[in-house]
Amino acid sequence: MPVMLISLISFYFGYVAAVSGSDGLLTKIAMLLPFSSPFIMPFKLLNGSVATVDIILSIVLLIILIIIFAYISIRIYSASVLNYGKKQKLWALYKTKL
Repeated sequence: MPVMLISLISFYFGYVAAVSGSDGLLTKIAMLLPFSSPFIMPFKLLNGSVATVDIILSIVLLIILIIIFAYISIRIYSASVLNYGKKQKLWALYKTKL
């Protein structure tokens, strides 16, 4: 549920930013945040109001976040794959493997 809320908030923020045509600081920050950039950047690209540097920076930040999440996911999976009989707490996984 929280992941869906992040996606929905990002989508609606991108829609409002595109409709209003704002280029404020909050919109620029949201263009670079990995959770909201997939929703805001297409609107901004269609308007032609985004610089090439912002596009490259947004893509680089997305790739970095994907690598970080993949690393964390691999560590959690490898720590909990043999513990299929009992529930693992995230804090215990953090202390053992991350």
